Amino acid sequence: MEILVATMILAVVMGGLMSAVVSGQRYLLHTRNRISASQAVKSKLEVLYKEVRQDTWSSPSNPLRIPSSTSSNDCGGVTCDAIVATSDKDGLRKVKVDITWREDY
Repeated sequence: MEILVATMILAVVMGGLMSAVVSGQRYLLHTRNRISASQAVKSKLEVLYKEVRQDTWSSPSNPLRIPSSTSSNDCGGVTCDAIVATSDKDGLRKVKVDITWREDY
């Protein structure tokens, strides 16, 4: 009888430990995806930063004049979509970059 109780206690404890390990792995994967997405945002903004020039500011071909654009990128093995939206108010252009990706566990 004591062996049966000890086995049950061991099974419950091992189940909890395995659940913690799996949860930790999912959190690690999510964190890696967030880091990759932040790097994608940084690279998108670096490309747009080069377009902030006085000689091309009013040009129709300036990417900062386009209301919004969408592109797919490789974010560290995960495909992510970047939506770049610009808004013009009082001569100032605000750039917003949204990165979305799908996590498969």
